[in-house]
Amino acid sequence: MMQRRYKRYFVMLESEDKGFEKSKDEKPNGYAKIEIKNATGIINAKLYFCP
Repeated sequence: MMQRRYKRYFVMLESEDKGFEKSKDEKPNGYAKIEIKNATGIINAKLYFCP
């Protein structure tokens, strides 16, 4: 019997370097969601305030 495997990861993205923001109030950030099911995977990423 084959065992199904499923994993989900969330990665929070934050700006470490200066000079990439649109304005001083809006720093680049976002998140990535990684889902792995059996031998296939999906990566979804959302980025905010990126030029």
